[in-house]
Order: sequence, then structure tokens, then C-alpha cells
Amino acid sequence: MPQNQPLAFALLLGGGLLLTSALTKSSVADVLQGKAGGVANQGDTLSSSLVGATGSAVSGGATGTVGKALDLAESLIGAPYNIAGHSNAIDETVAQVKQLGTDCSGEVSDLMGPNGLGIWSTSYATPSIAGAPGIAAGKGSEITLWNNPAPGAAGHVWIEFDLGNGVSRYFEEAGGVGSHEMTAAEAQSYLSTGLYKPYHPVGY
Repeated sequence: MPQNQPLAFALLLGGGLLLTSALTKSSVADVLQGKAGGVANQGDTLSSSLVGATGSAVSGGATGTVGKALDLAESLIGAPYNIAGHSNAIDETVAQVKQLGTDCSGEVSDLMGPNGLGIWSTSYATPSIAGAPGIAAGKGSEITLWNNPAPGAAGHVWIEFDLGNGVSRYFEEAGGVGSHEMTAAEAQSYLSTGLYKPYHPVGY
């Protein structure tokens, strides 16, 4: 059956109906493995089809607004690097960001903006992130912004999602590679420089 066709299924347990659901863009196998039931299309707004917006199961086990921001980070993978590539409105479609590109602080601003965590209404440059609304110093329990505010090419910011049980996922937008998910080793290579300071959204 094509994966883009709606699929209704029911799981029976002990003779009783356990779950009935209509799914699109995924297979039963995906759902049973804990994968998201839908993925944002490039033409969707950054928030329109993110499963985490309703607090349901999302990639990586995060839920609610954290899951929404994580889904957005995944959707932006592949956006090219472009300093100040997209507008400060941080409400573009995924397709617009992927066409125009963005930079490291632009991506983090999207993730903290109304289509992600929902605490910023405009974007913030890397040197300004430490003083942005709703941001506190230190590592967060669920989200950490690792910020090196050095001016010029040396300045950089990336995001860590702490999923619990020692599991984290890391995302950045960087020259030469664009928006991508980093490995733990890549994240550690940044931290080993001693240049990156942790900040987190208050409450996260």
C-alpha cells in the first residue's frame, strides 16, 4: 500500500479494541516503532504539520512544545547556509527557508520562535542570544543553546535537545554543510574548545 494513502488500523488486545487511528504519510511499522505519523512538507508553514504541536508522540520521544521545536529542527535539515538569508519574521515556510537559506542564529531563532518553542517573536543574532527574552544562563533540562558570541566568522550557536536517559540530539546551521544534525562527537568537539557557553529557555 502506498505510504501516502490514509491507513486505518486497529490493534486488538484481549478481545478488546485498544487503538483505532487514521494515519497519513507513514506506515503501521513506523508508528509501532515510535516514529512520527506525519512529517512537515516543504510547502507547509513551519508549524502546520508538526506532530509535536498537540503533544503527541514525535521523533526522539519529545512531546508538546519541545517536540514541536524538535520536529522543526528535523524539517529544516538541508537548508543551505546563508548569512541573514531569510527575513527576521521567523514565520516562513519550510520551503522558503530551504530555498533562501539561513545562518546559525537564524535557525536557532526559528526554533525559539512562534513556529517552534514560541518564546521569541523576532530573530536574534548570535551575540544577542544570551540577553534574548526568556533565556537564562546554564544548561537546560530539555533544551540548551550552546553559544559562542565572538564577532565575525568565529561566532556560532547550536542547539541541544536533551531527551533524557543520557540521550541528546544536536542541530546546527553551518557554512559548507548547511542545516544538519550533528553527532555527539561533533558536539563534543565544539565544547572542547571552551568557547561555548550554555543558555536555555526558562522552564526548559
